[in-house]
Amino acid sequence: MSKPAAKSGRAPSGRGDAQWAPTSSPEGKSPPPDQPQREQALDPARSILVQAPAGSGKTTLLTERFLTLLGEVDEPGQVVAITFTNAAAAAMRNRILDELRAEQPSALA
Repeated sequence: MSKPAAKSGRAPSGRGDAQWAPTSSPEGKSPPPDQPQREQALDPARSILVQAPAGSGKTTLLTERFLTLLGEVDEPGQVVAITFTNAAAAAMRNRILDELRAEQPSALA
């Protein structure tokens, strides 16, 4: 069985692909090998498609991207996120609202 390769660059459809694991790493650890793809996924000038196994941090990355995009638009309704499950949509919504309501929000919020 071969190991799936991380995708980078432009997909034939014109959408950038990002394969990645969670964006936060414990202190003292080196950045993950897919750090460039994670950074590309946060670039508001790119379209992205995120593919990764369950538990790899897709919702975290997409939440960070959504917050980044909110900082780029005049009206929040200009940002649209599509998920394949109601659970993923609820998780993203809760994380975004939690970050926006935090006493000390991250730089993204």
